[in-house]
Amino acid sequence: MRLPLDEGWTRTVDALAKLATAAAIIIGGGWTLIQYNLNRADQLRAQQLEASKPFLERRLEFYIELTTATSTIATSNNQAEVAQAKDKFWILYSGPLRVLEEPELQTRVQAYADCLEDTSKCKGASLAQLSQNLAVFAGNSAGNQWRFAAPVQLRAVAQ
Repeated sequence: MRLPLDEGWTRTVDALAKLATAAAIIIGGGWTLIQYNLNRADQLRAQQLEASKPFLERRLEFYIELTTATSTIATSNNQAEVAQAKDKFWILYSGPLRVLEEPELQTRVQAYADCLEDTSKCKGASLAQLSQNLAVFAGNSAGNQWRFAAPVQLRAVAQ
């Protein structure tokens, strides 16, 4: 047995179906736009990291050269090795350090250079301690530069 549907009821059902279709299209389009923006932000971060990669690699090499020189000066008993390390340190101090323009690093290297030139300027720290402080800072600085920001996560909360 079929129930007769009047024209008003069929129009209402038709309007609701069209409204549901429009809502689904709007929600789907909005979700697509959100996903596109999130993916685009990740792509931009990856491109930025890739573009800065040569500089970051060179900075890391500089940090390794610098901390190798300072630790050799502070800890080696071989006078020839210490003399070579001092020469290397002063070259790095006079040139590449100025290119980096990283104030905190320059401050730490300056403290090391002052202590190296005159032990009365060591401010209670040994060359070994200053070298270790410099190495820790350089490691943290290099690690922070390579860090890739995590993508933004959307979370739904059930109520």
